[in-house]
Amino acid sequence: YLTYLEVYVIEALCAWCVASAVIITVLAIVAAVAIRVAPQHGA
Repeated sequence: YLTYLEVYVIEALCAWCVASAVIITVLAIVAAVAIRVAPQHGA
């Protein structure tokens, strides 16, 4: 939501905000892949 406001309403980009959004997205993708690849143990 804030990134949308940054680009389309304010029409200005914050380098720290963009970097943070990219890092969070990459971490989410890595975590999702790690969960899918991890072997399932137990019940």
